[in-house]
Amino acid sequence: MKPDWTIFVPLLFAWVLPLVPAQAVAAQMSTAAPLTSAWQNGESSRLRLIAGDTTGTTWTAALQVELEPGWKTYWRNPGESGVPPQFDFAESGNIDAIEARYPAPHRFSDAYGDSIGYTGSVTFPIAIEPADRSAPVQLDVKFDYAVCEKICVPATARLTIRLVPGRPDLAGDVAAALGRLPALDDGMRLQAIRGEDDSLTLVFDAPEGAANADLFAEAPEGWYLALPKPAGRDGQGRYRFTLSLAGRKEGAAIAGEPFTLTGVSDKGAFERTLTLD
Repeated sequence: MKPDWTIFVPLLFAWVLPLVPAQAVAAQMSTAAPLTSAWQNGESSRLRLIAGDTTGTTWTAALQVELEPGWKTYWRNPGESGVPPQFDFAESGNIDAIEARYPAPHRFSDAYGDSIGYTGSVTFPIAIEPADRSAPVQLDVKFDYAVCEKICVPATARLTIRLVPGRPDLAGDVAAALGRLPALDDGMRLQAIRGEDDSLTLVFDAPEGAANADLFAEAPEGWYLALPKPAGRDGQGRYRFTLSLAGRKEGAAIAGEPFTLTGVSDKGAFERTLTLD
């Protein structure tokens, strides 16, 4: 009498499957999930999401924007004209905390004043703390932004990607974007000095041999300040800028207010949040 394998085969699988390592299951999930979302065409631009590293307690991803030649988009502080980008992650799933970060920007000057932002291509890294690190994250981003040539055009994109656990940053694109973020400064490179008038002198000690150095200041909420104006270099070769405080919030004191300074150059960028004396 031959054995009835229709009985034994299901029993065999029921016994073997629990022995499959969790790492193998994660690897199968990793190969099944895409590394990027599809490109989405926008106003004089195209956008996509990129999967990053999902092996640690904080996962990474990024939103990439490619702009048509001659067009620009804006930093979190757009300057005297322009619109800052807005990230909305409300529709995402399995997330405890999430934050978009901004690479070092550049200054643009035109008939409408000075603005701060990007041309060409910009990649915004996204840091994610999953609610459950053993389960996938559904990253859903509503991205409001503006692109400008001679006029500014508002735009909105909706992008989504599934991030699976246990996969490194295979393409390296997100790691490269993280490398373009300003480094945190401990006060060695960026300083603010109160003047006798209603202004600050800002100092940026750029890396040796740096060119195209610039500095941006983000004031407290409700303050509307012009961009810092270049004021040459001091005896130690440090770049100096003057920031008028004439546009500060009515009745606001200067002492005790936080400012974020961002110094940029072709040799690196630095960021520091300080409180004025």
